[in-house]
Amino acid sequence: IEGIAANQLEVVMLATGPTQTAEIVGGVAQAGLSPKWIALAPAYNDAFVAPDFALKDLMESSMYVTAWGAPYSYDSIGHAKMRAALTASGVDSTSSFLVAGWMSQYSLESALRALVSSGDAMTRANLRQKLTSLQVSSDNMMMSYQLNSPSSSSVIGKPDGSAAGGVQLLEFVSTDESVADVCFG
Repeated sequence: IEGIAANQLEVVMLATGPTQTAEIVGGVAQAGLSPKWIALAPAYNDAFVAPDFALKDLMESSMYVTAWGAPYSYDSIGHAKMRAALTASGVDSTSSFLVAGWMSQYSLESALRALVSSGDAMTRANLRQKLTSLQVSSDNMMMSYQLNSPSSSSVIGKPDGSAAGGVQLLEFVSTDESVADVCFG
């Protein structure tokens, strides 16, 4: 907080946990500063936009959230499958952590499908080999990506208490754009 205040930062990227995010954003606001915030997905929690959360208005007005996949309410085949599975399981949550967990399994699913279709023996070594260079699709929950390659895409959202999961998708961002262009351009 002191570093943000001392340097009069206009934009701060948060790579923290949700508790630290709330402490930092609240502390900086108490210091009379109002930078824009970019929260990496693990730094954000949908509780930040709950009606009774003290910093709700501040989070909605000054924060962006960046993740590698679209939020709960996004309209894709993958999101529809996820929501149906959660409902069928009796899970009543729109948490971004559930969404991230669901999306993270697409790489394993792709590797298992590739291994089965190859006819190779179902061994750890063969599965690891399939994981080295596989193109992963996620039923449009996130942009397709190549395993073992740096990610070249992200999703930018805005905290929104009216959106399921607490984040409204703004845009998918590829290597041709920057987060700053989407948030502030």
